Amino acid sequence: MDKRDGEYDIYGQRFDAQGNRLWGDTGLPLAVYPEDDDIGANDVCMDSLDNGFVSWVTPGSAYDIDTVYVQKFDLITGECLWGGLGAIVYGGISQCEAPYIVADGEGGVLCVWRDNRHGGGNDYYLWAQHLDSDGNPLWTANGIALPWSAFVCDCVPDGQGNGIFLFAGGSFGQPNVFRLMGDGQIDWWWTVATAYSYLPWQLLRHPADDKIWMCTWENYWPNGNAYVLYQFDLLTGEQFFGPSGVPLGGEDMVATFNGVIIFETEWTHLNTCLEGRRLDSSGNLIWESSVALGGATPSGGPIFSYPECVSDGKGGAVVVFEDRRQTSTTEEDISAQRLLWDGSLAYTKYAPPISQPGIDAELTLRGSTLQYTLPQAGNVELTIFDIMGRRVALIEESHRDAGIYEVNMDKVNLTSGIYLVRMITDFGQQTKKVVVIR
Repeated sequence: MDKRDGEYDIYGQRFDAQGNRLWGDTGLPLAVYPEDDDIGANDVCMDSLDNGFVSWVTPGSAYDIDTVYVQKFDLITGECLWGGLGAIVYGGISQCEAPYIVADGEGGVLCVWRDNRHGGGNDYYLWAQHLDSDGNPLWTANGIALPWSAFVCDCVPDGQGNGIFLFAGGSFGQPNVFRLMGDGQIDWWWTVATAYSYLPWQLLRHPADDKIWMCTWENYWPNGNAYVLYQFDLLTGEQFFGPSGVPLGGEDMVATFNGVIIFETEWTHLNTCLEGRRLDSSGNLIWESSVALGGATPSGGPIFSYPECVSDGKGGAVVVFEDRRQTSTTEEDISAQRLLWDGSLAYTKYAPPISQPGIDAELTLRGSTLQYTLPQAGNVELTIFDIMGRRVALIEESHRDAGIYEVNMDKVNLTSGIYLVRMITDFGQQTKKVVVIR
């Protein structure tokens, strides 16, 4: 979401492995509307054909009349492929919200959302649509009805052109999972009929065996409140961990070898602990490790929250999380930790963040000379990018004392145009725009 023109629109950015921006300094627009309406991305996905997709809801000119859109864009260039405004999935009839999408592997996308076209008010039901590679609907206009009054929470592709969707349904938000086929048929459906769930959290398709893992928070699990973990067969929907699952879930999980690593925040009014645990493919606990320990906020809230994790590629995981150890209750730092394959911590020391002075550097181009000023000694790196954010050249990488320095730009052999020069030091970074006229 981006409010650069006064209303919220959708922009995207791509980074390379070094964190360099590839789609210009300010990103590229994926959905910008002339009307005075705010829009915000609901879900994103991608396929193996270098296509990305983003879904959102745009409010209509009349109250309670919304539209679901999906935009397809090139992951390499950022170019919008379904026009400037995207493809319409559903619209002009009623209120709608929460469109979740999975790529079909052929350049199209499956979309599931909820709307109240039949009942009005809070009577929302799930609907679905399949868009082909050109953004055209393959099913009935405005979608097909699904038999649930519910709220979609997550989805994953099944690798065969279909989607697995997780939703909260029923009177108490029971977790439900179903497989939606590319032809609109529901292949299988499973529900935790006896659970009272605050909110289903996450689905994961394991790359090793295509098993579907589901993690939820359940208020009345047989032994009390718990994050509960379930596992399904992708093709049949068979549940492997029994009707009640296992109480070893968490807030985020990542696939590793023959199981998963899961992170959970445990806290009381006095203490907070961010825990990581590894389970094998049968749901057995292999190890449990404390990632971070702390107290509680003055109001009794958790010091750590919202863990997000990815695989480290070596059987472990890297997790980032909000951290209030050195801040007030309304402000957070972002901390990170890596759990190795055996549960040991890669980073064993916690150092409170040090407030560093901003670098007051002056970058100017005079003829063929780039001049920059360092207020204090330190390492400096100067890199030139073109206007699309592509790296052109590394022109300086050294340690300098405080002072004024000049770099001859002729060795870079730049053509006429607009460029971005980024300076990174030990104390911060700055980017300046320069114009080259030959």
